[in-house]
Amino acid sequence: MHFFLFFVLAAAITMFLTPISARFAKKIGAIDAPDGVRKIHGRNIPYGGGLAMFSAFFLSLLLAHWTVDFAEGEYRGKLVGIFLASFLMLMVGLFDDMKPIKARTKFLFQIVAAIILILFGYRITYMESLMNVVDFSFWSIPITILWIVGVTNTLNLIDGLDGLAAGIAAIACTTIFVISFITGNTGSALLAAILAGSCIGFLPQNFNPAKVFMGDAGSYFIGIVISVISMEGGLKSATFLTVLAPILAIGIPIFDTAFAIIRRTVSGRPLGEPDRGHIHHKFLDFGFGQRRAVVTMYFINAVFGMGAVAFINGDWDYGTMFFVVAFFMMILPSFNRVPNLYGEKKNRENSKENSMATRCSNIPAKGTRKRVLTVFGTRPEVIKMAPLIKELQKKEELETLVCVTGQHREQLDQMLEIFHIKPEVDLNLMKSGQTLAEVTYRTVQRVDEVLEELDPDLVMVHGDPSASFASALAAFYRNIPIAHVEAGLRSGNIYSPFPEEYNRRSTGLIATLHFAATEQNRQSLLSEGVSNGGIHVVGNTAIDAVFSVIDDEYEFENNELKNLDLSKRVIVMTAHRRENLGDRMRQIFRAVRRVADEYEDVIFVYAVHLNPKIREIVDEILVNHSRIKLLPPLGYRDMCNLMKRSYMVLTDSGGLQEEAPALGKPVVLTRTETERQEAIDAGTVRLAGVEEGDVYEAIQSILDSEDVYSRMATAKNPYGDGHTSERIADIVVDYFRQ
Repeated sequence: MHFFLFFVLAAAITMFLTPISARFAKKIGAIDAPDGVRKIHGRNIPYGGGLAMFSAFFLSLLLAHWTVDFAEGEYRGKLVGIFLASFLMLMVGLFDDMKPIKARTKFLFQIVAAIILILFGYRITYMESLMNVVDFSFWSIPITILWIVGVTNTLNLIDGLDGLAAGIAAIACTTIFVISFITGNTGSALLAAILAGSCIGFLPQNFNPAKVFMGDAGSYFIGIVISVISMEGGLKSATFLTVLAPILAIGIPIFDTAFAIIRRTVSGRPLGEPDRGHIHHKFLDFGFGQRRAVVTMYFINAVFGMGAVAFINGDWDYGTMFFVVAFFMMILPSFNRVPNLYGEKKNRENSKENSMATRCSNIPAKGTRKRVLTVFGTRPEVIKMAPLIKELQKKEELETLVCVTGQHREQLDQMLEIFHIKPEVDLNLMKSGQTLAEVTYRTVQRVDEVLEELDPDLVMVHGDPSASFASALAAFYRNIPIAHVEAGLRSGNIYSPFPEEYNRRSTGLIATLHFAATEQNRQSLLSEGVSNGGIHVVGNTAIDAVFSVIDDEYEFENNELKNLDLSKRVIVMTAHRRENLGDRMRQIFRAVRRVADEYEDVIFVYAVHLNPKIREIVDEILVNHSRIKLLPPLGYRDMCNLMKRSYMVLTDSGGLQEEAPALGKPVVLTRTETERQEAIDAGTVRLAGVEEGDVYEAIQSILDSEDVYSRMATAKNPYGDGHTSERIADIVVDYFRQ
């Protein structure tokens, strides 16, 4: 009975402490910001779960000392070892949550924590085989370290979806509790029950949509405690069965870690390098939403747990059956592939769950209003389409629906949340390693199904992504009029940028309404034979989006930006373009460091792209400089408001050439050519190239001359005034009236 009481107590304490810990995490800057690449959430979320669960676990354990006779003598001393080791890992995780620590450093601390546990008597000493006893002798130390460090990291690796790590840990602890109870180890059983309660108490705040994350502090704490109680529950002096049982109890985290090691070793990548190949990513790519993916993985780990209990009871038949079923369910999404050119398999075509009719069943039947379907799937598209969608929705004559292709899943979700857009249809086309041909084929196929169900009067696409072109093509095949936002953008080289230049040209061939940002874009369309009557120069919706999030009273979510010295001249910097990787980027970065060395009143703020190749060059040239602030990728609001408060912008981005001048900020462009020649002509952007000397001179000329700065800062932005979306919405209404 006391097991259940302490389980409930730990859960209650965690529920009470989690909001308090979250507020504390915000104060110390332990916040998880969206990165636009791997992370699913769309806003800054505090890391408070680890501290809450740690406190609840040891408070409950302390009360157990006073009320239950389970930890006397030697075992009580060993509990001190658990406290010291887990406290060490909690602190390492907490500091890592505030500011990332190198993987090697964290690994060394994990080894220290493992050694602490060994000194307090936790060790895997021998194994009984069918024929004899294998005494590990000295090797028990490295084997124990390997087990503790390995299990500690498994929970950290799967902590990628809301509620996943906490729920999996609770299920694993429940399994270890049963195993410990069966084997008569009441001490480990109580520890497992308390830890399970701590995890369950955290879940209400952590399940999707999460308000709080456990962070590395939480995953390391849970991992190291599970490693200990699994040893005490069977591994310390183990038979083959009792070795197998804890491995299956932990289940998915163990296999996910093993798969990650194999995957990264085979591909020649560092073991500590993040990727998008984890089991939970496979379920998302398979078409599952967050909640469905998490609950499915809960079930799979529970089946692994049933196999562990069966093996402990000596029932090989049931144990093997549970293992095979769970393993097959776990790896099934990895075999999901793009269907062949003749279409999806019949069972998927006919599946009620996957049919487009089912996906669109919540949309009212088409009425008398003209139906406009907007289709997009990437982060930049959401930014630029969001203000337009809001304006279209204001028009009583129009019924505006949103379909997202979702080929950039995490970035898309982030921006949808920021702009409060809820799509009527989500095709979720994101697949790991998909080619351009696959994106195009699958988008045409799925968007065609949407068009068949919704029968829109106008399909609106944006810019130049492959999915945008493919969506327009699907509409063209059904003879549905197409509106192209940001039409007429041209570089003059069909292979640069690739494949965007081809996509934008091809969309221009089949569109009915062309919403060009500038007069030059209009002239480009006319030169290609587009009818003048279908071209409308309206500005760029990106400016509307920027103005919608700028706030003079805005408080940065990134903790380092909160403490940024704005009395100095802040240069916002971005560098990420594929064509600049390598020597070009090194030269750009050397120019940046020269400026930082020479100008004491200048601070560079660089939100470093997650591309490992970029980070290598950053570590080589830009680190350890007091006037170069290297930050993780920033959220959209933080980035826009940072530009607003900056002195100038140094970038190789396309969008910032439009956005920064709208805020009165001169732009130095680190590219050899640009499709936004209007900005160069207007004087808002200076094309610096990629040579160190040229980039340095371009920055220096603006810093040293108030006249140059003033001319660039006050030049008229050719890309709009913040009212583009209103103009487009009015034109669409007029189009239908005519």
